[in-house]
Amino acid sequence: MDNEWQWQQENIKLKHENKRLRNEFATFKVNQIPEAARKDGKIFTKQELKFIKDNGLSYDRVYGLVYKYQSVEDALIETLEGIL
Repeated sequence: MDNEWQWQQENIKLKHENKRLRNEFATFKVNQIPEAARKDGKIFTKQELKFIKDNGLSYDRVYGLVYKYQSVEDALIETLEGIL
């Protein structure tokens, strides 16, 4: 019983570490997109649109999250975390 409890605790720690690393990776990927000036009322820059396409992200999901988080970067991170 004691051995099983130790495995459960280790599993919980590994799940937490996995979540933290996924978040760091998503943040790293998004931070590689340089900040560019938004013009003509466009929400995404060409680089961000290319990033969405190259990573197979759902444009509609990212677009919806932009308004939830009021940040393109946060929306991209949230969407990337969902697919990792």
